Amino acid sequence: MTPLHVAAENGSEDRVTACLKGPNWVRDRFTDVNARAHDGATPLYLASLGGHAKIVRLLLAAGADPELATESGSRPLNSAAQYGHVEVVKALLMAGADKNVIYDGRAPLHAAAEGGNVEVVRALLAAHADKDGPGEFNRTPLYFAAASGQTEVVKELLAWGANADAVDSPWHVAPIFIAAARGHLGMVKALVAAGCDTSVVDKDGKSPLYIASENGHTQVCRGGWGRARL
Repeated sequence: MTPLHVAAENGSEDRVTACLKGPNWVRDRFTDVNARAHDGATPLYLASLGGHAKIVRLLLAAGADPELATESGSRPLNSAAQYGHVEVVKALLMAGADKNVIYDGRAPLHAAAEGGNVEVVRALLAAHADKDGPGEFNRTPLYFAAASGQTEVVKELLAWGANADAVDSPWHVAPIFIAAARGHLGMVKALVAAGCDTSVVDKDGKSPLYIASENGHTQVCRGGWGRARL
């Protein structure tokens, strides 16, 4: 790693500034803003991963490329969204980072939804990230939020018009199945209020209400299911 990598990773704004504004011979030898570490990480990637928003802005202003990925394929926006660094996410989006790039089966919106990072979810949606984009197994951000029990994120995605009935493959499971199976009453109510199809069945022919009953979630079974079938 270069000195700039180390300074960016450690969140040292003074040292990053010194690297970027030092004499020409220092910049030429030590401070390529797009230099790669052994795993392909750039200084921008390390700063994004650590949530160092001021350093991210400095590096972007100096010409850092927000699209350079590590050897595993992760880009700065993927890591910032995953770990809930909303100011970093906003800076990268302003710099033109691809908001729908897939890493490990998840776009930034999937990762933020799964982690329960409502502010990051909101920032990505405001930047027109694909609210129904398919991730691993064709699962949408709403599915990932439901699977990790993130009721507030589910409500946020629904408020932005996310498709409440999108199913994965090959199991044909919609978010309402996950909410019902795990007993998340508030999430079930939010999905039903958004007009999700409560009569949908999975590949085994089971309905969400049946799954809630099978798992012993009495309160969920008594919730407002409309004309849902068992």
